[in-house]
Amino acid sequence: MYRVHRFIHSTPLCRTYFTTPPVAPSAAIVPHRSVLKVSGSDANEFLNGLTTRKVIPKPNAGIYSVFLHAQGRVLFDTFIYPIEDGFLVEYDSRPTPSLRDMLRRFVLRSRVKLTEVSDQWSVYQLFGGYEPPIKREWQWGPGGALEPVWEVDPPTEFPSAVDRRAPGMGRRWLIPQGEKPPMKGQPYLNVDSMSYTLHRIMTGVPEGAVEIPHGQALPFDHNLDMMGGIDFRKGCYVGQELTVRTYHTGVVRKRVWPVSIYRAGEEPPSTLMIGPQEHTLPPTQSAIPIPGSARSKGRLLCAYQNVGLAVLPLPKDDKSTGEVEMAIDWAEDKDWRIMPRRPSWWPLREESAGAA
Repeated sequence: MYRVHRFIHSTPLCRTYFTTPPVAPSAAIVPHRSVLKVSGSDANEFLNGLTTRKVIPKPNAGIYSVFLHAQGRVLFDTFIYPIEDGFLVEYDSRPTPSLRDMLRRFVLRSRVKLTEVSDQWSVYQLFGGYEPPIKREWQWGPGGALEPVWEVDPPTEFPSAVDRRAPGMGRRWLIPQGEKPPMKGQPYLNVDSMSYTLHRIMTGVPEGAVEIPHGQALPFDHNLDMMGGIDFRKGCYVGQELTVRTYHTGVVRKRVWPVSIYRAGEEPPSTLMIGPQEHTLPPTQSAIPIPGSARSKGRLLCAYQNVGLAVLPLPKDDKSTGEVEMAIDWAEDKDWRIMPRRPSWWPLREESAGAA
């Protein structure tokens, strides 16, 4: 305990206060999500041996967490909700094998039952006014990784979670099929899934196996540390060794950035904004050569209308906006350009805080 205490108090701390962005209160079904029930007397211990966040039974609130493979790359980004007789795990339905098939390999003699219950639940995101101003703090690792040191969320209505991945993300709900999220005195607009997707991209939050490539993505490159998906003080789990080693001795060189997408010769938008797009957008995983570097490349993760997400190197100056025009290397159309936009909620290192 002494070594952990000493490390925390000798590392720069970033303190920031955020308020919710000006978005009308809205509710949308989150696309491509399935729900797995994990029950049985060993369910808590079973999940704690596999996921990057500490799982605690009800009445605690739901959490955002990640499943990794043994080499420390991301398999599934999830929300885990405690219920009376176990846990509900919400995950991306697209990868093969599924989360259930992956977890089956670890059951062995554990008293655990895995049940697909996707036909019983709809996954909703309530955003734009569904969270109070939240105090957020991160502990800086030696190589630029970020460790959340936020307060624990209080228990919430079953089954839901405050979405701490970024300011303005609101709340995640599992709602019985055919029903709507309760208003609780606060009316909201029912919007389509694309409205939620665009809001998430504008906020700079990757989600699912397309934007966090299944079995390929590194947690730090895809912002999972700063989004609160990793507990570096937690006990053993699959993939922990490489993840913790990177936190203490590695260097974070890339992050997922929201980007403006536009045509060559056009004036880039003055800020990240949604506009019409008349041309066929470049595909996901398109390479992005980095200006001034013969070897380094970024990757386009998604593109909708004229915004998207891309994995790109961090600028050498931590306070730089990173706004440098880059070309997309797509053989069918070489005239696409992107402009990275640094989210206002990203923390900046405060060296003076470590001496306090």
